[in-house]
Amino acid sequence: MLKEHLAKRCRSWKRHIAADGEPVDLPLHILDLIENNKYAPEPRTKFQSLLTVKGGDRITSMDLGQSPKFFAKGYQGREFFVTEQMMKLWNELENSEWSVQKCLSGPMGVGKSYISWFLVAKAYAHGWPVLYIADASKLSNCDTKTAASKLICQIFLSINKDILTASELKEMVAIETSKDPYVNSATCIFAELLQSRSQKALFVVDEHGALFPESSKSAPERFPFLGPLQTFNSWNNSNNARVVFSSTVRFAKLILRDASHYVEYVGPMSPDIFNKLLDVIIDNRYPTGRQHLNELRGEIQKATGCVPRELNIFFGEDIEGIELTANGIKQRLKDYEEDRKEQFLEILKNCYSKIEPIFQPTTRQALVDVFLQSKDHTGPPLDWRFYHFGIMYEYRNKGRSMIMKRPITPASEAALLGLYRLCPLPNDYICAARQNILQPAQFSDVFFQKLIKQNNIIFKSTNLAGKEEQLLELRVDGFEHLQDPPKRFGDEGKNILIHGGELPRFDFILGYTFIQVSISNFQKHNEGTAAIDLAFTDRKYSNGRNQIEYFLDYTYGGTHRAEMEITEVTKKTQAKNTGEGKSVIDKRDFKVTRDGVLCPDFMILYIRGKNDFDDKGNEVHRPNHTGKSRSIPR
Repeated sequence: MLKEHLAKRCRSWKRHIAADGEPVDLPLHILDLIENNKYAPEPRTKFQSLLTVKGGDRITSMDLGQSPKFFAKGYQGREFFVTEQMMKLWNELENSEWSVQKCLSGPMGVGKSYISWFLVAKAYAHGWPVLYIADASKLSNCDTKTAASKLICQIFLSINKDILTASELKEMVAIETSKDPYVNSATCIFAELLQSRSQKALFVVDEHGALFPESSKSAPERFPFLGPLQTFNSWNNSNNARVVFSSTVRFAKLILRDASHYVEYVGPMSPDIFNKLLDVIIDNRYPTGRQHLNELRGEIQKATGCVPRELNIFFGEDIEGIELTANGIKQRLKDYEEDRKEQFLEILKNCYSKIEPIFQPTTRQALVDVFLQSKDHTGPPLDWRFYHFGIMYEYRNKGRSMIMKRPITPASEAALLGLYRLCPLPNDYICAARQNILQPAQFSDVFFQKLIKQNNIIFKSTNLAGKEEQLLELRVDGFEHLQDPPKRFGDEGKNILIHGGELPRFDFILGYTFIQVSISNFQKHNEGTAAIDLAFTDRKYSNGRNQIEYFLDYTYGGTHRAEMEITEVTKKTQAKNTGEGKSVIDKRDFKVTRDGVLCPDFMILYIRGKNDFDDKGNEVHRPNHTGKSRSIPR
């Protein structure tokens, strides 16, 4: 029997000269893969130019033997720009003393595949062993473990046969008597050759989410040897292992364990890189419209959110029939945003309908957090679908302590607002409102939804003493987050509701109306950083401006002066024991001018969500602050 086995082995094995010049006996099925050039990349020497690239450089992609889905299609072809995030990730892969595992998570169209290709190309140029699966759906579509493991072996050998030594190839076929030789070889690639003690190695899986379909078993469930593609726990055998999954938000949120340790959020391009990309598109495809496209590049950047996919849609095939004049481009921008808003809204409605009714109030609260989020806390998470379809993206705040969420374009934000308008108030809000026990965040939510849902609201207002009643109209035509520096809207933007965000003292700004929202009485609210006086007296902004001047100058243009004139007012008092006396009150008069002309529409509006009651239901703090009404008469 032994002689028969050895005879069969001699017939099925053949000598091969490895990259280090040493001979090694290999089974014919492995030799066939080595000689097969189906996934063979261009020589490493052609990638040497990548060794010195830096962020902002323009490069042309070369053939790695595979291409991701939709790669090199659209306006940019095989050329792309090296982003800051690409270089950051590569520097970590190259310089870390420990193993590195990353899960690229972000919406469709932000360039995750370009990041994956770049990392593989850099590693290939540096001579690292590399396994690059450009489209994981090919692996997921395999019917058997033999087909899946053979694909792994084929790709690995095709890209690395120029550097694999005889000892490495021998290790790969060590268990030649197995019924599943490809499975054993693929397992060796994962466990040994990509986790070498002697050199760094990189494993990248693009379109990784295809391995985990919603309605059927995942590829690792069907083929257990693919377990290392589901968890990073398998990649700690060597400090030289580098693993990157370019995956879906669904995988990062629902499947990956300890995701916070591994997720690298991918979002829009930086404005600098985006502008370089836009220059290339204009020069290559629309040189005759260069002047007007350059004049409107700010609007194009804003509308597309610095997202490559959105730029591709904006410069779609139908733009060829548009005259690239200033008016033609403006109309194109308007049509693009309207179309994308409608498309996004339909997607959102479909996503919302798939959420179980019991969880829909939580989704609504997560939507609120998109618009009224704070740097100090984040609300409940949104369903993964909201991110997957290119409507939202996530990023870490400056301190990297929290995950924030943001609409990816103005059209997606408008669609999210459209869905938010349709969401009914949760039952706990309604119960709390009836009992007059709304929490601060709940009241801000109710007030905000009222403003953007009805657009035009007329309600009664008074001074702080509850007197001098008058009708007040608030008209809202749009919504924006406050930026630093504030975004320029001009006079036509006075009906855009701006969320104050981290701006001290003011929760919302609508034209020249500065709004405070609270459930406390004004006397209690007007303390600390919320004190109105500081909006006038704290001149910490550029050119010695106070908060109000800084905002108004940037947002509406002109030069504003916001002053608070204080005069002492003496009032006679009558006490029971001491008789007649006097009290002195500092009366504050607010005066705002623009280019020296008085702004009569300036006002500070305090909106209170409830009165305070004792245990018996008796009101203990009425909104009548007579003293304050004399101190702050309007």
